[in-house]
Amino acid sequence: MTPEEQEKVVIAQLEEQTDTIWTVSEEGMNIVSDGSPEYLVYCSVPAGAEGITITDLVAVAGDVLGLGLGRCMKNKWLKKQGDIITKAIEDATDVTAEMLRAVASGDINSVNKKELGLLKKRKLIS
Repeated sequence: MTPEEQEKVVIAQLEEQTDTIWTVSEEGMNIVSDGSPEYLVYCSVPAGAEGITITDLVAVAGDVLGLGLGRCMKNKWLKKQGDIITKAIEDATDVTAEMLRAVASGDINSVNKKELGLLKKRKLIS
């Protein structure tokens, strides 16, 4: 090849790019509309030092108690004093529902990979 021909050679480098598309499951959409189990349990506990007994909380929170109470305790939203559950913080934010709203609207960049992994583990997205 002559030097003139070498100048005309264009080298193209291709990169493979893959994007993951996340979809919110039916249970995830229920959380978007109604709130996460942990947030629903938190909201079921009255404010103040008197709190609520576990028996009464079962009646008020219903089916979500099994899923939500453990996460409330892990998040340190609630505390247990004997048979009484009280709020440990004045206000809680339903981060799970916010992340699912972001995924549903296509705003994946606002949810980090670790959080996406947790949502996937809970089978709220796929």
